[in-house]
Amino acid sequence: MLPQQRAISVQGIVNIASSFAEHPDVKNLSLSEMKSFFKMAFQQHRFGKIYAGFGYDTLIDWFNLFFEQRTQAVIEFRENQHQQFTMFEKQRRTRSEGDAFGSVGEIINRNI
Repeated sequence: MLPQQRAISVQGIVNIASSFAEHPDVKNLSLSEMKSFFKMAFQQHRFGKIYAGFGYDTLIDWFNLFFEQRTQAVIEFRENQHQQFTMFEKQRRTRSEGDAFGSVGEIINRNI
């Protein structure tokens, strides 16, 4: 959208922002997640520094890195949550309890 060696004008920023708002993954984020992305990108320089220039392609590259990290963090959180919920499940159920149909020995004895 913008040449790499030129400074960004106000209209250029508006164009980038409107195009960025239409990105399909952006629509799934909350305001606090967007704030975190911009803070990580522009204040902390986590996705790279601006050397030659800034444009829509740079913003999308940074956003894709952020979205990938976010998705991985959510997956890890859900897996840990699942582990915590099911950690003691095997201890609560014993083999003698069997499954929904009773223990295996009971089923065999009924069928004989």
